[in-house]
Amino acid sequence: MPGFRVRSSLLLTVLVGLGLTSLVAQSSSSLVRTNPTQQYETVQATMEQFYRQGLLHSNIERQSGTYDLWNCTDPAEFMGSDNEGAPYDSALFKLVDLAETTTVWRKDLNQLGVPKQVWEPLVSRYESLALEQAGELKGAQSEAARNQMAAALNKYGQTSSPGLPRFIVEGGCGAGEIEVHIALQPPDGQIFLIPAFLYKLCQAQHLDPTNPRSCDRWTEVIHGAASYVSGDYVYLARWTDGSVRCGPLGFKSFDQEGKTFQITKLRSPECNPGW
Repeated sequence: MPGFRVRSSLLLTVLVGLGLTSLVAQSSSSLVRTNPTQQYETVQATMEQFYRQGLLHSNIERQSGTYDLWNCTDPAEFMGSDNEGAPYDSALFKLVDLAETTTVWRKDLNQLGVPKQVWEPLVSRYESLALEQAGELKGAQSEAARNQMAAALNKYGQTSSPGLPRFIVEGGCGAGEIEVHIALQPPDGQIFLIPAFLYKLCQAQHLDPTNPRSCDRWTEVIHGAASYVSGDYVYLARWTDGSVRCGPLGFKSFDQEGKTFQITKLRSPECNPGW
């Protein structure tokens, strides 16, 4: 299996460690559909929003004369957990992983100047093979499918477009999470976090993303406790007097290690989750 895959420091991961506990029982998640292909279409459309916002990164920028078809992606970057124990989590992780990979391929191959009639059949075939297996090609299967894509793209480059990079299947990326604290001011309330991707996915499914009973992937941050985070989230703060505030929180730099993020109650409650 080529290289090792770890999560990007710019994207969405929560390793639920000292500070996060589940808000609701997740056995009846709102983010599950019985039809994997239908769910994949929603996941893919949401992933494309993140690419347009610069929250899913091109592979072009980290290449030099080559383009690696083994992307530095991890579904935990968007799902906010490494726990694949629950059946719905495992299913959704696979679809998110597939959508990350194919969205980057489509955007990058187009940007590199490969004609759509060349790359679209290759990407669509990979998607179809994966969806036949609930969204995931495993190990040698995935590597073989990517190697076939690389061979086809390199053949096109050699015969029709010598300026293209050499396509490879290699892998190997770096990054990590940071440890932070999140506190309320005044402290008489609760605060919840959701990865921004899951917030947007609830919106795409016409669920109220600010209602944890409808969009049930929020997690509660225990006041004063540390969490290991990386990427972009939405917070929801509730005080005992009924005040509510929500908005974006980004953890994008190792310089934020150990920092306390303070959410202050406003006289006029607001909820502005960002884009």
